[in-house]
Formats: sequence, C-alpha cells, structure tokens
Amino acid sequence: MTESTPVNPDSSAGALVDYAEIIVVRHGETAWNADGRIQGHLDVELNHVGRQQAAAVANRISKEMKISAVYSSDLKRAMETAHIIANTCGIPEVNFSKNFYYSFHSFCLLPVYGYGMDE
Repeated sequence: MTESTPVNPDSSAGALVDYAEIIVVRHGETAWNADGRIQGHLDVELNHVGRQQAAAVANRISKEMKISAVYSSDLKRAMETAHIIANTCGIPEVNFSKNFYYSFHSFCLLPVYGYGMDE
C-alpha cells in the first residue's frame, strides 16, 4: 500500500495502519451437516443450531474487533450467517456475488511456487 489509513477515522489519536485484517467465518450448521451429508453448492439453509452458532460468532466478533464490511456467497446458509454477523456488528449491508464461490476457489487454487506451474 502506498498510503496508511487511520484505524479509526474518528479517533483523535490518529493511529495509522498499512494493512487489512481479513476474518474468514464458515457458515453455521445445516440439516445436511448434522446428517453428515455433503451439500457442495446446493442451497441448504441453516438449521436452529446453525443460527445459534452464527449468533455466537457475531457476538464474539462484535466484542473483540471493529469490522468495516461483510462479504458472502449467495448461498442461503452463507448469507444468513453473514446477515447475523453484520446486524450484530452494526454493518448496514452484506456484500455478495453470485460468482463468489467460483472466484474464491480460483483464488485459493492459485499456483504455488513449484506446484502447478509449467517449468
């Protein structure tokens, strides 16, 4: 980065940071998770336990850090988890993309030095 951004623009201390911290949270439990079934990209909703899990994560995040954005795939289980976190943390909207799943996997499958690269 070429510029540092204040950690908290409202802060009089003016502390600067030149990095971003990314928190990755898996969606809460679904009925399929509970049954041991693989759901892949099928659109299975959270169950009651999954909603409790999302609320617990949201509560912890809201107490331990200040987040500025929430991103999610378009799957119901991911969106519901993201909305619970966003609402608890005071984030007005969840950013999502129908191509998030494929973009994320493309990012994760980037070649690692010496693996998957033509020599």
